[in-house]
This record gives sequence, structure tokens and C-alpha cells, in this order.
Amino acid sequence: MKKRPARVAGYCAGALALCALQPAPGADLGTAGAARVHPQRWPKLQPVPPRDESLERRLDLLLARMRPEQKVGQLIQADIDSITPDDLRHYPLGSILNGGNSSPHGDKLAPPREWLTLADRFYDASLGAPGSAGIPALWGADAVHGHNNIPGATIFPHNIGLGAARDPQLIRRIGQINALEVRVTGLDWAFSPTTAVARDPRWGRTYESHSQNPALVRRLRAAQVPVVAVLLSGRPLWVNAELDAADSFVAAWLPGPEGEGVADVLFRAADGSVRHDFRGKLPFSWPRSARLPAVGSGEPRLFPYGYGLTYEDDGELQPLP
Repeated sequence: MKKRPARVAGYCAGALALCALQPAPGADLGTAGAARVHPQRWPKLQPVPPRDESLERRLDLLLARMRPEQKVGQLIQADIDSITPDDLRHYPLGSILNGGNSSPHGDKLAPPREWLTLADRFYDASLGAPGSAGIPALWGADAVHGHNNIPGATIFPHNIGLGAARDPQLIRRIGQINALEVRVTGLDWAFSPTTAVARDPRWGRTYESHSQNPALVRRLRAAQVPVVAVLLSGRPLWVNAELDAADSFVAAWLPGPEGEGVADVLFRAADGSVRHDFRGKLPFSWPRSARLPAVGSGEPRLFPYGYGLTYEDDGELQPLP
């Protein structure tokens, strides 16, 4: 068996639709009212690896030799209850996961060694398949309040309990412990924590939210891994308090390839320049209050139909009512 390289478990911060329209960083208005852009003021993405031409060539060669089914497979994730390591020798999937109810060989009491062994088998199979592109499969875990599927793992309160503690440093330390325990079982990626503001207790996962108070969530979020927050919705929602509590606001409308479209404009080119600018505009007017007015009623809106910003726009707003 090949020795797997040491890889730090990803500690993911999911984001629930909580961002606010803020001024485009580094933009102001000139004397004639036209926007002047100051790229040197734009926030720097960290970490931003320097461009490595040899690495770029390797990536180009890798993509050139990948078959279409291998590229598609990179976008597919299968649960370990439904896939075996041998399957990866036939289906070039990019990742696997264990949800809250799946474990090695269906054994809920499988010890950590069994998890590590299975992780190595998936890793070896993904690299040893005929015609493999040489990209190892990633394993994501539903480790949302500790590595809770592993006997002997440290179990922490859910986010709703951590929010009650009002202790950002405690939350950060818990994140570090969770990432370490996920790593030692051979897994690469943890689906937590979630930066959520649950406002309706009828939602079945209210316990994954730190608080219903955006101010508290903003304070706790500062202790977590930084996140990009995006609102994915089928309709405009009155979320003014949440918008005011966040750093920026991007609305993506269902259905459609929201993740790809948002990533295209949020991630910059290797030299730090804007790769793509925002072009989408609001397809509905945004409501001013929690009582959603009828379309065409003439009631004043928070943001009118067709509203939207680009990097060059001055998007400075007063706190929303």
C-alpha cells in the first residue's frame, strides 16, 4: 500500500445566506461622479499562493490528459454506505463522504483504526484505477459537533449550545480539536461549522445555528474560519438585520448553477486582478419589510428591480431599517 501524504483535515465553514451590500472595496467617486477604482485598496485573499509557472504547466497537462468522465467524476460525491473502494477502480469519483448514519462496513462501533484503513483503501483505489489521472479521492465527514461517528471521539455541544456560551475563543478551540480528530482517522474534510441565523424554530436544524440574533452570530463568526456568505433563495426575503451583520451580500436565484457563477466572480485571477465582474441584477424588487408586498403594488422597496453592483460601483449603504 502506498503511504498517504499527511493532509490536514479541511475545517469547512458553511454559510447560510447572510451577507450585506457593502461598498466595493477600494472604490470611490471622482469629482465628476464617475467611480474611480483603486486596486491597491482591494482586500487580499489569504492564503494566495504565488503563481508557479511549473505548477501551472502541470495542471494544464493534467487537464489535457483527463477524459470527460474523469472531469465529471470530480464533481460527484458518494456515501460510503453506497460505494466500496473497488468501485473507485471503475468510477472515477472525486470524493466520498460519511453522513450521520454511515460507517465502515455498516459497523456503528468501528474503531478509529477501521476508519483509517478504509480511508487508505479508498485513497489507493482512486490512484490505482486503470488510466487514473493521479488525483486522490477526498473523504468528507459529517463531523458537525465533534467526530461524532467515532467511538471515543470528543463530543461537543451543538452550535445552539455554543452560542449560549458566548465564548468565541472556546468555539475556535473546539474547531481545532475537531479538525485534529478528523485528520487522525485519515479523513480530509469536515462539514462544519455552519454560520447560520435560524429565525424559525420549525426548521429541523435550528440547533446548527449559534443564535437567532445576527449580532451574536457576527461576533461568533469572527472566531471561525472566514467564510463567503451567499443568499440562495427562490424569492426575495426580508433579512435586513442579517444583511447589516455581514460583510457583503450576494443573492443567487434558484434554480441554476449558483455556486459556479458566484465562485467565478468572487475568486480573482492568479495576479490578483478581477477575473469576472458581477453582471446579474435583481430579477425581483427587494422588500422593505417582513410583509412581502404584491408585485406591482407600488409600495416602496428596499432595492428596486434591476438593482446590482459591480466592483467599480460605490456600494456604500446606511444600515438597513
